[in-house]
Amino acid sequence: MELGGGQVSVGLVGYMPPFGNIRGFDIASVQAQLSLLQTWGSPRLVAQDQAYVGAEIQVTLFLLGMRIGYFRRVRGMAPGEGDFVSAGFIVEISDSWQRF
Repeated sequence: MELGGGQVSVGLVGYMPPFGNIRGFDIASVQAQLSLLQTWGSPRLVAQDQAYVGAEIQVTLFLLGMRIGYFRRVRGMAPGEGDFVSAGFIVEISDSWQRF
């Protein structure tokens, strides 16, 4: 199995009342982030050596979440892959359980 790319993101997290963040454990949160994606190797859905920038929104409840984003290509020339919408499920791995 070969990696087909990577992602670097920076964003803000807001905790949703009434749960939010209890003793350092994220119960419910919303995250907005800007991301840079770079493909290499053998990506499954787009060509290699492409770079994309975009924005994503993620909603997390306990350790499970969903995210949706929009990305536009900023480097690369593959036909038909100028922009795309991404969606996915998140399973967070956190050391917060140890704080209880």
